[in-house]
Amino acid sequence: MQLTLEGQRCRVRDEVDSTNAEAVRCIAAGAREGWVAARRQSCGRGRRGRSWVSCPGNLFASHWQIVDESPAMSVQRSFVAALALRDGITGLLPAGPTVTLKWPNDVLMDGCKVAGILLENISKNSVRHVVTGFGVNLAAAPALTKRSSHKPSVASVLDLADVAIAPLDFLRVLAAAFRFRNSQLLLNGFAEVRDEWLNHAHWLNEPVRVVGAGNSFNGIFRSIDRSGRAVVERAGRPEFVAAADMGLAGMP
Repeated sequence: MQLTLEGQRCRVRDEVDSTNAEAVRCIAAGAREGWVAARRQSCGRGRRGRSWVSCPGNLFASHWQIVDESPAMSVQRSFVAALALRDGITGLLPAGPTVTLKWPNDVLMDGCKVAGILLENISKNSVRHVVTGFGVNLAAAPALTKRSSHKPSVASVLDLADVAIAPLDFLRVLAAAFRFRNSQLLLNGFAEVRDEWLNHAHWLNEPVRVVGAGNSFNGIFRSIDRSGRAVVERAGRPEFVAAADMGLAGMP
């Protein structure tokens, strides 16, 4: 099955291992840009090699595009994707649930995680692509075997808003929002995207725990800088964090 989303081809599969992996295969086959969505994922992936539990009725989709920028600059696109997800969710829901953005790439409703983003840089024959994967708990949330008091709980849009949204209906809205937010980055630069993201930032100016490779600490989440790094105040001085997990302070 195929759709057209904002002038781009979208391949809709019954099942794939992951939509990001399918996007990489489309790139290898010569497709310059587009979307892929799947009704099921057998090996969904999240950040840092984690698995993404793919419940039936949720959205699993990826977009890829050619870029002429450094991998460091491509990190800014995760904030573009987060804003587009927020636009899509708030545009389809009645007023009520608060939708916030958790650094680096989660979307929360009323403090519960409902969506995540996986950004990957792919190079082929000196051409660079950015693949942006979207996972949205529209109908169901995975049952967690281990819960942490410092991390947001996981829920679905249906749980929190009592609104049923079909995955492809949501994808059409998301594609329009993603095109708009990409244009915003291209025309106005990251500063405007950054300001809008901070307007909806979760835990801004609150105590957090930063957990990175060999470096974990407590501080106050103050901002993100011009490259998308988290700015966390630690003992009165700013720490600039490029890659880590962020949770509530007090994590054991």
